[in-house]
Amino acid sequence: GAYLDLLVQDDDDDDDGAAKSSFYDDHVARLEAAGYEVKRVSGALDDVHDFLALHRDLMAYELAEEHAAWFTPENEPLYRERTAALIRKGQTLPNADAAKAGQLNLRS
Repeated sequence: GAYLDLLVQDDDDDDDGAAKSSFYDDHVARLEAAGYEVKRVSGALDDVHDFLALHRDLMAYELAEEHAAWFTPENEPLYRERTAALIRKGQTLPNADAAKAGQLNLRS
């Protein structure tokens, strides 16, 4: 039959981890029902949370850097809350953290 590899990962850090897990499980069940063989691979993404944290820091830093001239108290209400929060986080990160994230080849 058909064959498809999927990596299994838990999203313990996310508030909606249960919803994501259910969404994922539903899709796996649909693939299996369609005749796909789903192989579960443990340990493949053990460091994914560290990688994602560094990636989020790099994104926040670069967003804050790019929007430094525009992100003023007068303009902040024009930003979506998630974007504004990411910019505020990026403003607090030292250059060394952003450089470290860049050194880990997080850029595509």
